[in-house]
Amino acid sequence: MTYDLINLTFSVVMKEIEDVLDQYPEHPYQSTFSMPELKQKLIDHVHCHISPHHDVEESRAVASSNPSTHRSSFLQERLRLGMLIRGSMLHLLRQEIVGQVNIPDHP
Repeated sequence: MTYDLINLTFSVVMKEIEDVLDQYPEHPYQSTFSMPELKQKLIDHVHCHISPHHDVEESRAVASSNPSTHRSSFLQERLRLGMLIRGSMLHLLRQEIVGQVNIPDHP
């Protein structure tokens, strides 16, 4: 029997980022993270703070034997990922603001 290992992290993160951004106003959040460079920074920042999620095709039958535990775990992971995305957005926005402010050198 063969097993296929599927890395779910990228697709899950991308979907969750889009879902979170949809909950925020156009300015400054959606407009800022619609820029490819900043969106990539957001993706990278989130990926640095999570562990990869993999699924083995054959294990789905085992996971379905206790659906309430699986749903609870999935909900916890989704909430944690959403909080991480929101925190990453704020962190990157702060970095952008600080980078745009010219602070004069003290003599």
